[in-house]
Amino acid sequence: MRQDTYDLLSSLCIQAVQGTALETVVSVELMRELDVSWDAVLGIFLQHLQKHIKKATPVHRLHLHEYIRRYRSGEDIFEIARKVNFSPYLLARMILAKCYSETDRPISKQRLTALTRDPMKIDDARLRDQLVYCIENDRYNSPYLDRVRDVAG
Repeated sequence: MRQDTYDLLSSLCIQAVQGTALETVVSVELMRELDVSWDAVLGIFLQHLQKHIKKATPVHRLHLHEYIRRYRSGEDIFEIARKVNFSPYLLARMILAKCYSETDRPISKQRLTALTRDPMKIDDARLRDQLVYCIENDRYNSPYLDRVRDVAG
């Protein structure tokens, strides 16, 4: 791939990371014109998304109490994540960890992972349903996608 093609796709993928649907900013016509595959575009996008997640996670941890307040006020975790431009699954996991901690002791990562793998073990029905919804609808960070990637190789 030529450098100018990569630079163009990279700038478009950054727009997608910032909240515009990837399919909207990189059309099929543009891919044909640039002679690039969807896999190439997705690879560039995922690189930028990973950078965004790594950079944004500490910021969202700082605002976690606000997100929990909004969740407890009735707002859906998926909507909160969409509004703050963050992974719904990762935000749901952070909220689950905070809500599930006993006496302000952090929940272990092993316990948190077990709960996300088997949400039926979560006592709070709304939190369980919200987590499941985020897992099923997070297009790029869901643990379901990890399983698909493992199977696909």
